[in-house]
Amino acid sequence: MLFTPRLYSFKGHSGVTLEMTGNDLADLYAVYADIMYCAALNLWTLEGKDIEEANFTRADFHEWSATNPRDFGKAFSFAFEAMTGKSMKDFTTEKEKVAEMGEKPVKKKNRSGLITLLSRLFS
Repeated sequence: MLFTPRLYSFKGHSGVTLEMTGNDLADLYAVYADIMYCAALNLWTLEGKDIEEANFTRADFHEWSATNPRDFGKAFSFAFEAMTGKSMKDFTTEKEKVAEMGEKPVKKKNRSGLITLLSRLFS
């Protein structure tokens, strides 16, 4: 599998939508199974092979996610980090911090005392 932005060019192939239909873990795993399928197609075609001759199917990836959840979870974690640049642990920690602060994180303004005073006077 090759996790590059090019894998999104396979959206629509074999019914891949790359969209969640619900909010449960099964739906998330289904999307990541499709992403992994597209990543496999990405590598397959970059090696100059015909997409129609691929020796794997979309169903193979969905079956793998259901029958080997531990191995799939490891691959899922790798795929997530490859595509976002963040580990699942970092992402979860970041989401928890945002949730603690409310819907939107507060961004601190970096102004000196004089600039702050002047902005208050003239606004």
